[in-house]
Amino acid sequence: MKGFDLPSTKRADAAWDDVPPDAALRADLYEGLLVRRTFGYLVDLLLIGLVYAIAYVFALLIGIFTLGIAWPLVAGLLPLVPALYVTLTVGAEAAATPGMRLMDVEIRAFDGTKPGYARAFLLAAFFYLSFILTSGIVLIVGLFNDRRRLLHDVLAGALAVRASRVGEPPAPPA
Repeated sequence: MKGFDLPSTKRADAAWDDVPPDAALRADLYEGLLVRRTFGYLVDLLLIGLVYAIAYVFALLIGIFTLGIAWPLVAGLLPLVPALYVTLTVGAEAAATPGMRLMDVEIRAFDGTKPGYARAFLLAAFFYLSFILTSGIVLIVGLFNDRRRLLHDVLAGALAVRASRVGEPPAPPA
Protein backbone atom coordinates (compact mmCIF):
# COMPACT_ATOMS: atom_id res chain seq x y z
CA MET A 1 0.00 0.00 0.00
CA LYS A 2 1.34 3.38 -1.00
CA GLY A 3 1.68 6.12 1.64
CA PHE A 4 -0.61 9.11 1.69
CA ASP A 5 1.17 12.38 0.87
CA LEU A 6 -0.31 15.68 1.89
CA PRO A 7 -0.22 18.44 -0.70
CA SER A 8 2.67 20.86 -0.40
CA THR A 9 2.03 24.17 1.29
CA LYS A 10 5.09 25.71 -0.34
CA ARG A 11 4.18 28.61 -2.62
CA ALA A 12 5.49 28.56 -6.15
CA ASP A 13 7.57 31.71 -5.67
CA ALA A 14 9.22 30.50 -2.45
CA ALA A 15 13.00 30.37 -2.72
CA TRP A 16 13.34 28.05 0.29
CA ASP A 17 11.21 26.12 2.77
CA ASP A 18 10.16 27.84 6.00
CA VAL A 19 13.54 29.16 7.24
CA PRO A 20 16.16 30.86 5.05
CA PRO A 21 19.38 28.99 4.38
CA ASP A 22 21.99 29.24 7.09
CA ALA A 23 24.66 31.82 6.35
CA ALA A 24 27.35 29.23 7.03
CA LEU A 25 25.93 26.91 4.36
CA ARG A 26 24.89 29.54 1.80
CA ALA A 27 27.28 32.45 2.36
CA ASP A 28 26.89 33.27 -1.35
CA LEU A 29 23.30 34.46 -0.71
CA TYR A 30 24.47 37.08 1.78
CA GLU A 31 27.87 38.02 0.33
CA GLY A 32 28.48 41.77 0.22
CA LEU A 33 24.88 42.63 1.08
CA LEU A 34 25.54 45.64 3.30
CA VAL A 35 27.72 47.38 0.71
CA ARG A 36 25.34 46.47 -2.11
CA ARG A 37 22.33 47.73 -0.17
CA THR A 38 24.12 50.98 0.63
CA PHE A 39 24.95 51.70 -3.00
CA GLY A 40 21.50 50.56 -4.08
CA TYR A 41 19.98 53.00 -1.60
CA LEU A 42 22.09 55.84 -3.01
CA VAL A 43 20.74 55.06 -6.50
CA ASP A 44 17.22 54.97 -5.06
CA LEU A 45 17.78 58.34 -3.38
CA LEU A 46 18.58 59.84 -6.78
CA LEU A 47 15.43 58.31 -8.27
CA ILE A 48 13.32 59.44 -5.33
CA GLY A 49 14.74 62.95 -5.84
CA LEU A 50 13.59 62.81 -9.45
CA VAL A 51 10.12 61.69 -8.34
CA TYR A 52 10.09 64.55 -5.83
CA ALA A 53 11.01 67.07 -8.54
CA ILE A 54 8.10 65.87 -10.67
CA ALA A 55 5.78 65.82 -7.65
CA TYR A 56 6.73 69.38 -6.74
CA VAL A 57 5.89 70.59 -10.23
CA PHE A 58 2.48 68.92 -9.98
CA ALA A 59 2.00 70.31 -6.45
CA LEU A 60 2.81 73.79 -7.71
CA LEU A 61 0.32 73.45 -10.57
CA ILE A 62 -2.39 72.06 -8.30
CA GLY A 63 -1.78 74.91 -5.86
CA ILE A 64 -2.04 77.49 -8.61
CA PHE A 65 -5.24 76.02 -10.05
CA THR A 66 -6.89 75.79 -6.62
CA LEU A 67 -5.62 79.23 -5.56
CA GLY A 68 -3.53 77.64 -2.79
CA ILE A 69 -6.35 75.70 -1.17
CA ALA A 70 -4.87 72.27 -2.06
CA TRP A 71 -1.31 73.08 -0.95
CA PRO A 72 -1.75 71.80 2.64
CA LEU A 73 -3.15 68.54 1.31
CA VAL A 74 -0.34 68.14 -1.21
CA ALA A 75 2.26 69.10 1.42
CA GLY A 76 0.88 66.35 3.65
CA LEU A 77 1.16 63.77 0.87
CA LEU A 78 4.71 64.57 -0.29
CA PRO A 79 6.42 62.86 2.68
CA LEU A 80 4.77 59.61 1.55
CA VAL A 81 6.70 59.58 -1.74
CA PRO A 82 9.68 57.51 -0.46
CA ALA A 83 7.42 54.99 1.29
CA LEU A 84 5.28 54.63 -1.83
CA TYR A 85 8.40 54.24 -3.98
CA VAL A 86 9.66 51.36 -1.82
CA THR A 87 6.22 49.79 -1.43
CA LEU A 88 5.41 49.80 -5.13
CA THR A 89 8.82 48.53 -6.24
CA VAL A 90 9.60 45.97 -3.52
CA GLY A 91 6.01 44.72 -3.47
CA ALA A 92 6.03 44.08 -7.22
CA GLU A 93 7.23 40.89 -8.90
CA ALA A 94 10.89 42.00 -8.93
CA ALA A 95 10.87 42.28 -5.09
CA ALA A 96 13.45 45.07 -5.25
CA THR A 97 13.79 48.77 -5.84
CA PRO A 98 15.62 49.82 -9.02
CA GLY A 99 18.74 50.49 -6.95
CA MET A 100 18.53 47.04 -5.38
CA ARG A 101 18.10 45.40 -8.79
CA LEU A 102 21.15 47.27 -10.06
CA MET A 103 23.14 45.91 -7.11
CA ASP A 104 21.78 42.32 -7.43
CA VAL A 105 19.73 42.43 -4.21
CA GLU A 106 16.15 41.35 -3.67
CA ILE A 107 13.87 41.18 -0.66
CA ARG A 108 12.21 37.95 0.40
CA ALA A 109 9.83 37.19 3.24
CA PHE A 110 11.50 35.07 5.90
CA ASP A 111 9.73 31.98 4.50
CA GLY A 112 11.29 32.54 1.05
CA THR A 113 8.29 34.02 -0.75
CA LYS A 114 8.18 37.39 -2.48
CA PRO A 115 7.26 40.10 0.04
CA GLY A 116 4.05 41.50 -1.48
CA TYR A 117 2.78 45.04 -1.03
CA ALA A 118 1.79 44.82 2.65
CA ARG A 119 5.19 43.56 3.77
CA ALA A 120 6.91 46.05 1.44
CA PHE A 121 4.97 48.89 3.08
CA LEU A 122 5.94 47.64 6.54
CA LEU A 123 9.56 47.41 5.44
CA ALA A 124 9.50 50.99 4.16
CA ALA A 125 7.68 52.33 7.23
CA PHE A 126 10.02 50.57 9.67
CA PHE A 127 13.07 51.71 7.70
CA TYR A 128 12.14 55.39 7.61
CA LEU A 129 10.91 55.47 11.21
CA SER A 130 13.96 53.68 12.62
CA PHE A 131 16.32 55.72 10.44
CA ILE A 132 14.77 59.01 11.53
CA LEU A 133 14.63 58.06 15.22
CA THR A 134 18.24 56.84 15.39
CA SER A 135 19.89 59.04 12.73
CA GLY A 136 20.88 55.93 10.82
CA ILE A 137 22.73 54.25 13.67
CA VAL A 138 20.19 51.41 13.53
CA LEU A 139 21.81 50.21 10.29
CA ILE A 140 24.72 48.87 12.35
CA VAL A 141 22.48 45.93 13.33
CA GLY A 142 23.43 44.25 10.04
CA LEU A 143 27.03 43.90 11.16
CA PHE A 144 26.05 41.66 14.06
CA ASN A 145 24.07 38.86 12.41
CA ASP A 146 25.04 36.19 9.91
CA ARG A 147 22.34 36.96 7.36
CA ARG A 148 23.09 40.72 7.40
CA ARG A 149 19.50 41.57 8.33
CA LEU A 150 18.84 45.16 9.34
CA LEU A 151 16.38 46.12 12.07
CA HIS A 152 13.60 47.01 9.63
CA ASP A 153 14.09 43.60 7.93
CA VAL A 154 13.61 41.83 11.25
CA LEU A 155 10.55 43.89 12.19
CA ALA A 156 8.91 43.32 8.79
CA GLY A 157 9.79 39.61 8.65
CA ALA A 158 11.95 40.16 5.57
CA LEU A 159 15.39 39.20 4.37
CA ALA A 160 17.67 40.64 1.69
CA VAL A 161 19.54 38.18 -0.51
CA ARG A 162 21.63 38.22 -3.66
CA ALA A 163 19.01 37.97 -6.42
CA SER A 164 21.20 36.10 -8.92
CA ARG A 165 21.97 33.37 -6.40
CA VAL A 166 18.50 32.57 -5.10
CA GLY A 167 17.76 29.72 -7.50
CA GLU A 168 21.30 28.38 -7.65
CA PRO A 169 22.50 25.33 -5.72
CA PRO A 170 24.84 26.04 -2.79
CA ALA A 171 28.44 26.75 -3.71
CA PRO A 172 30.87 24.00 -2.68
CA PRO A 173 32.95 24.80 0.40
CA ALA A 174 36.41 26.22 -0.30
